[in-house]
Amino acid sequence: MGTAPAQPALDAGNDVFHDSYGKARDRVRHDLSILVALPNEVVLRSQRVRQAFPYCGPSFDQAKSAAHIAVALFTLTRNSSLDGRSRTQLSRMPEHIGSALEQLGPPGDHAITEEIRGLLELCLRFGRDACAGALSECAQAEFAKEAGARILSITELATSEQIARLHAAVDLALGKLSTEERDALQVIVVGDHQARTRSLGMQYFQSRFREKPGADERVTYGENISTEEEALALAGTRHLDKVIAHAFFGDEKRLQRDVLGDAAKRCLEQMKF
Repeated sequence: MGTAPAQPALDAGNDVFHDSYGKARDRVRHDLSILVALPNEVVLRSQRVRQAFPYCGPSFDQAKSAAHIAVALFTLTRNSSLDGRSRTQLSRMPEHIGSALEQLGPPGDHAITEEIRGLLELCLRFGRDACAGALSECAQAEFAKEAGARILSITELATSEQIARLHAAVDLALGKLSTEERDALQVIVVGDHQARTRSLGMQYFQSRFREKPGADERVTYGENISTEEEALALAGTRHLDKVIAHAFFGDEKRLQRDVLGDAAKRCLEQMKF
């Protein structure tokens, strides 16, 4: 008689791994000082206490929406044969833009608001011309060029304001920690798609903690993570993986790389293509 397949027993052992690892990760994360950088606030979790520090002002969201309106007009008017839904969307754009201008209020001395106003006024003129059928390829190109310049100007102002607000919020959060807790603090920058080394949050925290891009020591980009709980789980995973990697391989960063990556590199070096 042959030996019984080992896979069921291996599967059972693997189930134990997942269960024990998950429990250990959850225990570990409660012992860490973690700062989660969300799109509108930073959340500090330390000694099982949660504190939130909002930092996103209205100008940042207004700037993004105004830029999106310009791009929407450009994409809609590039198509000479719009379907019914797109024609309806285009016809309503001047009304939406007019309402947005009213909500901005009267002209003032806030630089970014006035830049947003200028972009929306440009979009309003272009949208009305588009609805009247008075557009040429040249007019569309001129609109895109002028809108692009305004968007870049708005982006500079919005970024400066956003970083200042983020900096103030992080100062408040760090003020809640002891020197030892600040030195051990882990930062997770939440992101909903692939990691971007030039993202505002990553650049800020890497500069603040003097961490080189790609070092992935105290500052981590939460790829495909959108919630605070997911970020906390990632922080726990990273810490536990460092403990395991140091114990098993003498290199606490070993599990931050693809487990098969080093072996694959050596195998491929021996192959001839």
